[in-house]
Amino acid sequence: MNKKRIVLKFGTTSVCNVDTLDIREDWVQSVAYDVKELLDTGAEVIIFSSGGLATGKKRGRPFLKEQQLQNKNLLGAIGLNELLYKWQKNFDIIGLPTATLAIREEDVSTTSVCTLIAEMTTNGIVPIINENIPLQDDFNNDELAATICQNLNASQFVLFTDTDGIFTDNPKTNPDAKHLKEIDINDVDINLGGETSGLGSGGMKAKLASAIKVKKTGVDTIIANGTDLHPLKNLKMVGKYTLLKE
Repeated sequence: MNKKRIVLKFGTTSVCNVDTLDIREDWVQSVAYDVKELLDTGAEVIIFSSGGLATGKKRGRPFLKEQQLQNKNLLGAIGLNELLYKWQKNFDIIGLPTATLAIREEDVSTTSVCTLIAEMTTNGIVPIINENIPLQDDFNNDELAATICQNLNASQFVLFTDTDGIFTDNPKTNPDAKHLKEIDINDVDINLGGETSGLGSGGMKAKLASAIKVKKTGVDTIIANGTDLHPLKNLKMVGKYTLLKE
């Protein structure tokens, strides 16, 4: 993790408690400490965080009807600001400057948002980004992160999820599924891991597709377990990840 420009994407099951849907602020702060260590080595860090829908559902349950709790645009409008605020608040605690952004896929090509993100990182500011959920019909935060990786010439892309990377089958439903320490993107089943995670808008299939897209541009790409505290340190110490190669 000593590359120059590193893009980190954290899934909903890392950011939020799967039972209560509360944002795991102790976990967010542990990420902040890990990021600080990276910045101290001269690296630039960009963070993508899912969790807006789960946070919106948590906040909306006391006053929304069941049908309204299925409206993702509404949930995003309710939850997105709190999600980004909690990231910023916990990075502030250890003195890391951040800036939050809610953007759409089309913003990458139609606005100067990539120039803005690059300016932030070169000035030691950590961008914390999620999709602009209230303004979109389709959601894929993994794909958005991959697009930013390509447009900003990232050196490394790490997709954090709630498993130890890629398995031969879904390890949550098949105890015999085998962990794959490395996979060749030219010889891999895109359906590995299944469709959805249950909390967010995507799942392992979406993550793998986005990871392959980035790896094909020559960026070091990893899919890793991000649920424990200090997920960046755990990459080196515990090794719960799958490395993509070609």
